[in-house]
Amino acid sequence: MICGLMIVKVMNKVSHQQLMLVSMASISVLLCVMTMTLSPLSIVLVALFIGVFNATNRIARVNKLHHEVDNSVRGESMVG
Repeated sequence: MICGLMIVKVMNKVSHQQLMLVSMASISVLLCVMTMTLSPLSIVLVALFIGVFNATNRIARVNKLHHEVDNSVRGESMVG
């Protein structure tokens, strides 16, 4: 719940594209950190932050889709 409130405030200040790039870069860094740590508590904390950035990426991607793609076009294939 707190994550969702923070994401709304960040999305008002930063573009969706930048937010997706930063969240993916953060997930990459956190995965590298996770491979170097041995403490179970550290692994759990890093996994929590990976979840936060994953949610951020998903919300930004869906919001960008909502703003850029018309509702009548969604779900149709691009063949033709």
